[in-house]
Amino acid sequence: GSVWSLAASRDGNYLAAACHDGAVRIFAVTEEEGGGAVFRKALPAHDGQALSVAWGPGDQSLIAGDSLGNVRVWPLGATPGARLQYQSALLVSVRADVGGGRKSQV
Repeated sequence: GSVWSLAASRDGNYLAAACHDGAVRIFAVTEEEGGGAVFRKALPAHDGQALSVAWGPGDQSLIAGDSLGNVRVWPLGATPGARLQYQSALLVSVRADVGGGRKSQV
């Protein structure tokens, strides 16, 4: 399916993809055999299309918004976290703008 948004972890080791089917998928970036990305896990799907994804503070969480205006936050290595719902119109983008720099672990 289609990918609407990609976000690289701060250390460049992981990519998160917001997908048309509502899922957010995490890939490990590899330099083996010319480089690429290896699928690691899929986070539970949104009810609508996942349109935007961002890494949270210290790459310890993922934040994604969907076509129904919902925002979800997943602490990595745990079950899905808080689900926040906005009553406004279409959500176009999410962004986490924080300091950090700790190494990502998925």
